[in-house]
Amino acid sequence: MSLYSKNQKGYSHFYRQCEPNGYTYVDGYGFAPPPPVITERRLIQRFSNGIAFSFLLYMLLSNIVPYILLSIIEIFIPAIRAISHEVIASPAIIQFIYLLSGAISLTLPFILFAFICKVPFNVAIPLRRFSGSLCAFGVFIAFGVSIIGMVASNMLSFSLSIFNVVPVMWDTSMPMDFASAFLFFIDIVVVGPIVEEIVFRGVIMNTLRRFGDTFALLISAILFSIAHQNLVQAPNAFLMGLLIGYFVLSSGSLWTGIIIHIAMNGSVMIADMVIGILPANAQEMAYMFYVAITLLIGITAFLMLVKKHPNSFTFFRSSTVTTERNKYKAFFTAVTMMFTLFIFAIFIMRNFEILI
Repeated sequence: MSLYSKNQKGYSHFYRQCEPNGYTYVDGYGFAPPPPVITERRLIQRFSNGIAFSFLLYMLLSNIVPYILLSIIEIFIPAIRAISHEVIASPAIIQFIYLLSGAISLTLPFILFAFICKVPFNVAIPLRRFSGSLCAFGVFIAFGVSIIGMVASNMLSFSLSIFNVVPVMWDTSMPMDFASAFLFFIDIVVVGPIVEEIVFRGVIMNTLRRFGDTFALLISAILFSIAHQNLVQAPNAFLMGLLIGYFVLSSGSLWTGIIIHIAMNGSVMIADMVIGILPANAQEMAYMFYVAITLLIGITAFLMLVKKHPNSFTFFRSSTVTTERNKYKAFFTAVTMMFTLFIFAIFIMRNFEILI
């Protein structure tokens, strides 16, 4: 049956598609493929499902890989034992397993995702040369953004406390013995930033750039904040995800994001260590001084960058056929993505304690 009609003079009207998700029959041409907007929406949902599945695989591996690594290490160090969920080993060995398993569990699923999607390595993980001055601006601006994110996180924490909801923060204190402390520092300052940049500003953001840079940047920042599994940390993670992602896009190199991320984690850890060894009555003053200096450096670097490059922080409109609103709707309504977000929501709620 034809999906277009003829008027009284015999001229045909342009056909109207009855089923937007299917093929349309056109007299004389057979079945025509769906319009580009439908094809693009399906592709967005396909990538969304792939990213969501990678997160689910990461959650699974994060519970399996540590025991696999422990079994391998037991071959060379028989004194190590795993009884039920308790591991009998030195703190350094445990820290090493935590470091290596975290890197493997997060990186492997997304490298597999890029491989299945046939994204070239140099596209998913661009490691080309970059501008040193632009990277320096990114590091200094990140200092200021981190303070804004910290204030936003504190405001969110205070708002939740009004309703007697207190966030349960993970123990990120430095281990006491030297070997464990060194591995902990390497994990937080070096390995963690490299792995997270490869995943979020590398595979995820660069894979989604075909749908527009703004879309790819926002999606990667949102997922970066959600993946922290802590609502109070989400504002800071989201802002840092936006900033680092912007400088990766501007420089065209993932090295920029890695350097900014390493500088931020390293500066925060060093500042905490220095302030922690000060007398108790001087810690608050030292902390306020650190906040003021860091914010001043960030604002100054931002103004200098805008003055030097007036078109900074300007994004060109994407050439996609789908509207921005429908792109986000398609991405977050994909079945696997909705299920993954539900799992993340459960983990986030577990990190809260309700006071009665």
